[in-house]
Amino acid sequence: MLRRTRLLKLLENDATPVTLVAAPAGYGKTTLVSSWSDDQTTPVIWSTLDAEDREPVRMWTHLAAASSRARRGLGSSALE
Repeated sequence: MLRRTRLLKLLENDATPVTLVAAPAGYGKTTLVSSWSDDQTTPVIWSTLDAEDREPVRMWTHLAAASSRARRGLGSSALE
């Protein structure tokens, strides 16, 4: 496995609450984010979006459910 040091540093230095990692299939997005999330001490919410997630309610439902799994109750009011 190739360690993408430059990209890992970009993720590490990102002060935003949400980060989008976008690239064509086969570019190593999953490997990169998995490697980065293994080193985190706080919960990481990771969601993979596809064409069906263009529907806002569906996308936010997925993110709220993932939030709830990361920290119990975090997305529960949004899910209601």
